[in-house]
Amino acid sequence: MKVLIYRLLYDKPYRTLFYTRIGHVHMLFSWLLFPRPATASINNRYVMPLGEHCHLEHAYNIHMNAASIGHHFTILHNVTIGQKRGQIPTIGHHVLVSAGACIVGGCTIGDHVNIGNNCVITHNVPSHSTVIGNPAHIVRLQGQRVDIPLSQWAEENK
Repeated sequence: MKVLIYRLLYDKPYRTLFYTRIGHVHMLFSWLLFPRPATASINNRYVMPLGEHCHLEHAYNIHMNAASIGHHFTILHNVTIGQKRGQIPTIGHHVLVSAGACIVGGCTIGDHVNIGNNCVITHNVPSHSTVIGNPAHIVRLQGQRVDIPLSQWAEENK
């Protein structure tokens, strides 16, 4: 119990995830005990399945609004995961989203994906890949070095 109270007091990313996981009951906690931190916004208006071991590293200026987020998800600062034309992304397991990245629209991020700094994702991303840049390029796919524009890959694999 001491650890929980300590984490709620001093660990803002933990507090944000805690409030997201307990749902609307967080109103009681945030009103009586610990205010909800304004550094990260996790949209829980809808039920967003959030996998185990979600890690918010340097959780500042983060906005997360996804259909679902898989297990072992790591997100760095200044990241936006949001809607475009009413569609929201779906994120797989073992995904790392680096600083400044933006994932918008009804795209699907596969499993075991690394998204580079300041990368803008608007198309589906294949599993076991690394994506960088704006416009986004796949630079590693299935362990092999490649250079494929993400929009081209999405068109070929519809």
